[in-house]
Amino acid sequence: MTNKASANKALSLVILIQALLNVVLPSFAYGYYLNKFPVGDYNFRTNFLNSAFQLFPIAIIFIFFMQIVARAAGNFDKSLKQALLDLILPFVYIAIANILYAKSIAWYLFEMGAIYSSSIFLAFLVIVFFTLILERIYKSWQPKSYWGYALMAIPQLIFLLPGIAGVYLFSKLIIQNIVGDSLDLYSAINIFAYLASLIQITIFNYRWMRKEAAI
Repeated sequence: MTNKASANKALSLVILIQALLNVVLPSFAYGYYLNKFPVGDYNFRTNFLNSAFQLFPIAIIFIFFMQIVARAAGNFDKSLKQALLDLILPFVYIAIANILYAKSIAWYLFEMGAIYSSSIFLAFLVIVFFTLILERIYKSWQPKSYWGYALMAIPQLIFLLPGIAGVYLFSKLIIQNIVGDSLDLYSAINIFAYLASLIQITIFNYRWMRKEAAI
């Protein structure tokens, strides 16, 4: 086996691990949140966020199918080194923060699940809505194509609403847990690590999801 073939095989394995984590960690985060922190009223009329969050399994199914799309397309235009960094660095950020601000393994995995799911839906939100709005300013859309895409974007709210509800509730819980009664140096480092990890994976997800969206 040539060095190139070995590298391609290793890259494929790293991408597969990334895809599995994209599904497993958000599933764990959702289960952990419901087990530890009941969200209360699910009545859609009285509590929109909790109602949407109850539908988060639909968002997880969406994440699962997105991994299939990515694997089927096979457009992994990155090196093995970059793929490993995308896979490992988010764990490193949060691990360093947890050394300074020790939490349980379950909480650590919850944070990672929150980061993975949040990054996917933030990237998807930007692609579906903000990219469309921003590019309308300088990209020569044919009116028919533009409005056709806009109409196709609306049904994506089925996945986006529970996903964004998860982003809000996960992030709110994590930041509240970090800050506690007051904001000190250690909690500031922890928040910075959380945000750095979230931004990195969001950018990573935006790049490959944008390519598959073919906007």
